[in-house]
Amino acid sequence: VYMYLGDLYLEQAGQETKPELRGKAAENYKKGTDMYEKIYSQLTAGGDSESETDSEDGKEKKKGEKADKGDGKNQPKYGAQEAASDLFHALKLFGDFYAEDEAYSQAEPLYKRSLELEEFVSGPEDKDLARHKAKLAEMYCVQGKLPKAEPLFQEATAALEKSDPGSLQLANVLYNFGGMYYDQGQFGEAEVRFKQAFKIFDKLEDQDQQDLAQKRIALA
Repeated sequence: VYMYLGDLYLEQAGQETKPELRGKAAENYKKGTDMYEKIYSQLTAGGDSESETDSEDGKEKKKGEKADKGDGKNQPKYGAQEAASDLFHALKLFGDFYAEDEAYSQAEPLYKRSLELEEFVSGPEDKDLARHKAKLAEMYCVQGKLPKAEPLFQEATAALEKSDPGSLQLANVLYNFGGMYYDQGQFGEAEVRFKQAFKIFDKLEDQDQQDLAQKRIALA
């Protein structure tokens, strides 16, 4: 509910251009992410968060499950992995909020914590995780923190080469990776990434030809 309320204030802020509403959005996002963090910590504190207990609550639950056997629709248990998923989505949303305001010092720890949890939930080769790593890398590039961006781009491209080869997503990550090297004056490394990106771009249909032409100018 806190996260939804934050979304509502953010939408109102955009419509009415009232900065105080963005402050209310941030306040509710903070409450929501803190609550998700507390829930996740509680579920992981005991070590085996998925195990059933022999408490009276557990006995009552088993009675309820017996009553549900007629339709076979038992409620799935909310455990550490589900809590981690909710938390990383909330943290990413809160990070996006600060990144939109270019408050990168506030967005960075939220994105980093989100990535840790997303990797736990989805695995290191998940394509959405790769996209989020590349997004953080791009944020570092905007700030001129290129040494921090490089390993994230490397991880993102390695994951996408396994999970989503030949995709527009991989091509864009490779192109932005090349742009990072270009900004550092490492033109040999930039050329390699740009050419890898164009091998994919040229095979994809429905490309924006004007955008592709501008990318070719960067290579030139």
